[in-house]
Amino acid sequence: MAATAYQTYVARKRNSRGSPRKMQLAAALIRGKAVQEASDILDYSITKSSRILNKLLGAAIANAEQSNADVDSLHIAEVRVNKGMVLKRFKASGRGRVRANCHRYTHIDLLLEDRSAPLAAEVKEKKPAAAEDKPAAEDKE
Repeated sequence: MAATAYQTYVARKRNSRGSPRKMQLAAALIRGKAVQEASDILDYSITKSSRILNKLLGAAIANAEQSNADVDSLHIAEVRVNKGMVLKRFKASGRGRVRANCHRYTHIDLLLEDRSAPLAAEVKEKKPAAAEDKPAAEDKE
């Protein structure tokens, strides 16, 4: 069964300061939700990750509005949170040792889909079966 294709709108943020592990927790709250509901959830969440995601959601909505999309029919199709660069600093520790402080960065991709009108599905023509290509064996008498 083929999945229905919808018009998608994308917003990306690269090298956002924050741990991907913590950003993933905020992203899990909004996956699959309607845009207005996701915005409300992120507004009332108190984490730094939710503030970053809410700003990115606003950018994705603005991208959709540029294409004259209906904002009320937008849903979050996908939120990808990946590791970005790691900035390493070193801190002196006891007994002459050194500890690494890793400042992690995150890549975030947010995809919205407009569920009001699905895209027209492409119809693929069937190839003729191998049996139909070959001529039928004639009876030998």
